[in-house]
Amino acid sequence: MCLLRWSLKVRSTSGFTLLELLVALAIGSLIVTGLLYGVVELMQTNQRDASRSDTQREVQSALDYMARDLKEAVYVYDGRCLQGDGANPFNKTAGQKRCPGVLNYVPAALNDATSLPVLAFWRVDPLPQNLIDRCRTTAGTANAATALQGVPCISQRMYTLVVYTLNSDNSTKLWQGRSRITRYELPQFTTDSVSGAGAPTLTPGWVNPLQGQTTFETWPWGSDAPGVATQNLQAKNGGRPTSTVNNLVLIDFVDNRTAARPIQPIVANATSGVPGDANNGWSTLCPTPAYDSANPTQGGFIMSPGNDLATGAKSTLGFYTCVRGADANNLNQEVAVYIRGNAAGRPGIPVAVGSGNLPFLMETRVLTRGAIGKVNQ
Repeated sequence: MCLLRWSLKVRSTSGFTLLELLVALAIGSLIVTGLLYGVVELMQTNQRDASRSDTQREVQSALDYMARDLKEAVYVYDGRCLQGDGANPFNKTAGQKRCPGVLNYVPAALNDATSLPVLAFWRVDPLPQNLIDRCRTTAGTANAATALQGVPCISQRMYTLVVYTLNSDNSTKLWQGRSRITRYELPQFTTDSVSGAGAPTLTPGWVNPLQGQTTFETWPWGSDAPGVATQNLQAKNGGRPTSTVNNLVLIDFVDNRTAARPIQPIVANATSGVPGDANNGWSTLCPTPAYDSANPTQGGFIMSPGNDLATGAKSTLGFYTCVRGADANNLNQEVAVYIRGNAAGRPGIPVAVGSGNLPFLMETRVLTRGAIGKVNQ
């Protein structure tokens, strides 16, 4: 009897109590929760790092593409001639910059409330292949004068105007970044220019930049015949172009920081802006030497675009360039390109402004290799 009572007593005190189980469960839950939190944080950190790395690679790829594009340029517009006043440049007095502003003669959509033109230049491109084929098959025939009218069959090259813009329009929800860089081009001919046996059709709005009195600086104004008054030659080829079919996105995830959200420029210059000039803030972000209106012949970097274009929701801080040598047509020009990337909108990085999506600046400098006007005749 005593042995049975002792056995029952031992059994009644073995195992865990309910309180002990609850405490163990709580401790285990805390450990598992902490481990899961650490795993999630590690995954999010890896995701953010991957997003930033992807953005940096894309910005570098865009800079490389633009560098190759600029190396083929024969003339690059600086900030003074990017906008201009649209007036006849041949009516300006001595000492005034003879440029009507290239942006007044490209599609208006390139310079609206959400699009900021940054860089414009001329380059030489090959003719479309179907036009080259026509040159080969039609030359020497009775129809050559008509079928090849205005076509540079000997050089098989044409002038193309290229304009890069910073676009922050997110109304279509097609793009995830805050803003993006687009590339617009206005070639002399496209593959659609050849139709039937008649003369190829010029791209509407295209004007030969070296025709008669016309120069890259005065484009599209000039005179198409001796003794004829200078005029806007676009009027003879459909007027100002409107189509933006050739305006394609180069890169997304570019910062669109505005004056309401300023950022300290990484690129600095001890020389201040030039007071009294049309754009008086370009030199503070450009390399040395800066342009000096008191001594313009010495050359110097001029920011493009100027502050007069960066108004409202538009800002030059996400994408801007500095151009040197636009006044010296017999010298190669130097262009510094700056892109401020921002991974906001990618996985792991919110679109809202915060420390999680700090922008970063990347740059490249290019020396143009165009051969137009480099040798005195």
